Amino acid sequence: MIIVPKQLLLALLIATITGCGEISTSDLSEAFPILRSGPNGMEFAFIPSDIFRMGYQGEEAERDSERNVYWVELTDDYWMQTTEVTRKQWREVMGSYPSEHGCFDVDGIIREDDHPVSCVTRSEIDRFFDRLNEQNKNDGYTYRRPTGAEWEHAARGYTDTPYSTKGPINSFAWYNRNSSLQTRPVAQLKANLFGLYDVHGNIAESVSNWYYSYPEVSRRSEAIKNPTGPSYQTNREVRGGAWDEDASDCRSISRLQFGNKEPFRRASAGLRVFRTIDK
Repeated sequence: MIIVPKQLLLALLIATITGCGEISTSDLSEAFPILRSGPNGMEFAFIPSDIFRMGYQGEEAERDSERNVYWVELTDDYWMQTTEVTRKQWREVMGSYPSEHGCFDVDGIIREDDHPVSCVTRSEIDRFFDRLNEQNKNDGYTYRRPTGAEWEHAARGYTDTPYSTKGPINSFAWYNRNSSLQTRPVAQLKANLFGLYDVHGNIAESVSNWYYSYPEVSRRSEAIKNPTGPSYQTNREVRGGAWDEDASDCRSISRLQFGNKEPFRRASAGLRVFRTIDK
């Protein structure tokens, strides 16, 4: 089911004013995707601000935590990379491919430049963003991980269904039943409404917050603005599922927990770039 929030018209108007081009608001499929190029061959999709029920799946909930109503407000528009960071993009920013020493499930890595990068630790991802920002310090944008809320809104694409793309799951997700238990080239399957590929499967994506239990926020008028989660918990959160996960782990609301001990490397975990306009 497609959900069209009232603030979408305003967001689309803002997009037009900020240079995203003339947009028809008569049909969401005509309005989106809104794409712009970025550094190192990256492409970014425009994601409007929104108020939505994060993590909530109602009758389709598979876990108790998914029955909480958690209203969230994202107050600013932003841009999300249309694909996961590839091995080529990582090498161009960092100067080399990541180490595979001690990486879990390393046999699942296909060492081709158009595959998503994996086996990267959180500290290495931090350095990647430091370098990406330094290398592009005059382009008017800041690059970082998304928060879990920013990731989920972009992944959902104005849907409240388990997956944001229509059709059989094999048409939009790489998971343990169709991936041959290995990474796959990015952008080979169907994208969601915003133009994002592989938000379901292929590589689990690092977000900025810890894994935490959502609070109960049942009133839309009391939506939590731009949540970043607690300052510390035991495990880190990753999103989107991966080539070695079940289909249920690839749903828009699903969250996985990865250990925080460094160096923690996994062949099924990587990243996607978030960017916002410098203020």
